[in-house]
Amino acid sequence: GFQLADPWGVAVRYVDRSGSLNNAQAEPNPDGTFTYVISADDPGVPNWLDTGGLDAGLFAIRWQQVPLTEPADDAVRSAQRVPRRDVRSMFPSSVPLVDPADRDRRRARRRAAYERRYLGSGA
Repeated sequence: GFQLADPWGVAVRYVDRSGSLNNAQAEPNPDGTFTYVISADDPGVPNWLDTGGLDAGLFAIRWQQVPLTEPADDAVRSAQRVPRRDVRSMFPSSVPLVDPADRDRRRARRRAAYERRYLGSGA
């Protein structure tokens, strides 16, 4: 899982923004790895972490369901800053883009999951 927070550790609004992604919400690459993008604007790729307007803060990586046989040193392979125009090149070409309608559906699923877990409503 991956979570963004402000400089004091307060989580970015997550009900209808993607300031965090857990292992059920994040989409793996074809090889099973994950590529995350932290950006103020939607880059149109899976695993976008919305900064929620923050220009500084923290991120936390949570280990979920990592096999005991996997060395912890390999869990994070790299982190880099890239220009927005190059974000798509960070993903395998087989990974589909996320258009605005799909992003809206993802937000609606987040909100429904939140309401189900914390408010006891929904299906």
